[in-house]
Amino acid sequence: MGMAHSVDIDFLVNQMKDSDYAFLVMHNHPSDGSFSRKDIKTFADSVNMTVLIVLGNKGSIYILEKTKQLVPNELLSIRKTLLDWKNEVIDFSDVIEQIRTFGIVYSVM
Repeated sequence: MGMAHSVDIDFLVNQMKDSDYAFLVMHNHPSDGSFSRKDIKTFADSVNMTVLIVLGNKGSIYILEKTKQLVPNELLSIRKTLLDWKNEVIDFSDVIEQIRTFGIVYSVM
């Protein structure tokens, strides 16, 4: 579900909630940019989403992968990190470094 410059994967995530399957979710970013705050929050919050891929229109591929299930205090820490990013206290590389400590791997191809 989306428009020319935004996509909302909440509908898809809601469909995954009661499933026993693990999911890989992929969407594109016309700007060729990496993950948004909402992408990372949705990915962290989703129990079933184990991989999130963003494809840039110029060929960039960004990947987030969970190596383990997140526990509630880790989710709170991730949300705080995303809030710090929104408030420009930290930058994207700091976000990636902090979420890595919770078993989320970031890759660029």
